[in-house]
Amino acid sequence: MSIKDYIFSLRKLFLFSFFIFLFSIIFGFFLAKSFPDIILQTLSALKAVYSQVALLDSFSQFLFVLFNNSFVLFLILLFSFFFGIFPFLVLFSNGVVLGALIYLLKGSLPISLFLASILPHGIFEIPVLIVGSAAGFKIANKTIKILFKKEQGLRKEIFSAFKFFLTVLIPFLVLAALIEIYFVPILLDKLSK
Repeated sequence: MSIKDYIFSLRKLFLFSFFIFLFSIIFGFFLAKSFPDIILQTLSALKAVYSQVALLDSFSQFLFVLFNNSFVLFLILLFSFFFGIFPFLVLFSNGVVLGALIYLLKGSLPISLFLASILPHGIFEIPVLIVGSAAGFKIANKTIKILFKKEQGLRKEIFSAFKFFLTVLIPFLVLAALIEIYFVPILLDKLSK
């Protein structure tokens, strides 16, 4: 199967993944509104991890971001056999964090700074997450059909997913990490002056 055909085969699951992510952003927004203290504690723990990353030089930060995002996508594909639970959890948790950040920062951070910190790399990173999750759901769907003896070809499905991961998704993650580490700080510095 060509990359073009594989992407086309993901179209319904892409929409499914997109709506999970969109719902989770809305859920995270209202969760932060209802339980701000709990959300702040959770985000503080994440901030503690990333504050250590901020101490690294730019290239090390780039490698960390790239490895982290690539590893998560790899795990999405690897653990999709379990009825798609892992891609769902990754999509949902990322959306909830984004939604919570939108709520918590909406009054304290200018919208231009918030968008500048998310959009330049997010326009690559978020679609990659959604498409990667769609590929994971496709593996899960194939696994379920095989369990009920309706289809065969799980090995071919896995091969197609990992080929897509290596040839399409990883290059976009490299681009997103480069933008996040080398471009976004310059943009934020200019906007904050």
